[in-house]
Amino acid sequence: MNKFLLIMAATMLLWATPAAAQQNAPANPCKTDESFKAFDFIIGDWEVVPIKDAAAGHLKVTYDINECAIISKWIGTHGFTGHNVIFYNRVNKKWKNIWISLGYSSEVEGEIQNGSMVMSGLEHSYRRLENTSVREKWTPNEDGSVHHISEKWNTETNKWEPVFERKFVRAKARFPI
Repeated sequence: MNKFLLIMAATMLLWATPAAAQQNAPANPCKTDESFKAFDFIIGDWEVVPIKDAAAGHLKVTYDINECAIISKWIGTHGFTGHNVIFYNRVNKKWKNIWISLGYSSEVEGEIQNGSMVMSGLEHSYRRLENTSVREKWTPNEDGSVHHISEKWNTETNKWEPVFERKFVRAKARFPI
């Protein structure tokens, strides 16, 4: 009988330990630390309107992984697609944006500057087998839209050159992408 009680006590202790650990676990910083909310203005379903040299299309931006990641899915009007994974690195206090599509990817990081998300890094062209310095800026507008500019470094002129400029406008319907 003592052996039975010992096994029961050990089993109850093993079951109780994970539950107690969960109750004492710190709150999810992605939901409690305001730094993780700095890019919230990008969340939503968007119609993308070209301003300069940009493709029109649809962009769906949502949270994932218990609000620790932002996932965006792009589909251009001509069928070009791509995805982003965006997250806040609490250690270096920078945002990281990883883009992947057919033919190239990019990795940029940055922070909020004067109300805009500003990131810089490298674009990787799989066709040309080269890396190019890029920088991007997303600015929330008072009307709820977002202004987005992308630039590349031209090694011949030693100047930043515009790649595209576009505006995200809240879509009237949710996209199934």
